[in-house]
Amino acid sequence: HYLSLGSVWGGWEVLHPQKGENQGRADDKSLVLRTTSQGWRVLVLPDLGRNGQRLLLDRESDLHADVLIGGIPEQDEPFIDELLKAVSPKLIVVASGNYPVHSQGSKRLRARLAQQAAPVWFTMETGAVVFRFSEQELQATRMTGTPLILSR
Repeated sequence: HYLSLGSVWGGWEVLHPQKGENQGRADDKSLVLRTTSQGWRVLVLPDLGRNGQRLLLDRESDLHADVLIGGIPEQDEPFIDELLKAVSPKLIVVASGNYPVHSQGSKRLRARLAQQAAPVWFTMETGAVVFRFSEQELQATRMTGTPLILSR
């Protein structure tokens, strides 16, 4: 089954890329997914580069999500400021690792994200994150700490 813009698969909606869009770098073509569980919105932007983020912002009028999950692109930083403002997340999870070095997240990136109102978790430090959704609360549990509970 080919997933394209607007496709829904297993409760996940494809927001990016649009079929036929010509972006030069693979990072700008990352598959962006959104779902809603028990009324909580989750937006996943794996390794989406700056140009891809701008295309997404231009195309989507409502990117608000309670949880924002993404990786670190090869050449750019994740989550440009305009995107963070549009999403306004309550929790940010950055898929990070030790190798290659850029996937750890630069000091600049970490400082910029630390200024967000939402907690920011880097998975190289937290380990896996498990989510439990109910109508009244979202519980995010990291392997290295106590759960974060968000309430409506």
